[in-house]
Amino acid sequence: MPTWKAGGYVIRLYLHDHPPVHVHVFKDSREVARFDLERNQFMSGSEPRHEGRILAALRQVGLIE
Repeated sequence: MPTWKAGGYVIRLYLHDHPPVHVHVFKDSREVARFDLERNQFMSGSEPRHEGRILAALRQVGLIE
């Protein structure tokens, strides 16, 4: 399971998870978002207050441009 850390978040890609290809984002051991890497958008259930910082973290580790 590839894992990255950036901006206080832990970002995990579960290789055998359901489509679309997405990452799970954790803050303080609690999942705060799922991000669809195919459509470059947050998935349902993500916490909007984290979105800007998560996007910066995803850019920092090279998962999005």
